[in-house]
This record gives sequence, C-alpha cells and structure tokens, in this order.
Amino acid sequence: MSACIPGEDITSLKNFCNFNVIALLNFSYRMVTAIFVYHVCTR
Repeated sequence: MSACIPGEDITSLKNFCNFNVIALLNFSYRMVTAIFVYHVCTR
C-alpha cells in the first residue's frame, strides 16, 4: 500500500498545495486583469 509510505503522502500533499497556490494565483491574476480592463474601458 502506498499509504504506508509517508514520503509519497508528503510529496503528493506538497504537489496538491503547489497546484492550489498556482491555481489561486492564476485566478487572482485573471480577476485583477479583468477589473483593470473594466476600469480602463469605462473611463
């Protein structure tokens, strides 16, 4: 069982956290870009 190996769990957990951080950064970047474009277009 791979669950018995702590190293694999830690690595998968790190990858999961990194993926979430990257997804969050991409989401916030798109939100900021959308808000910026909206403000520029509505001036």
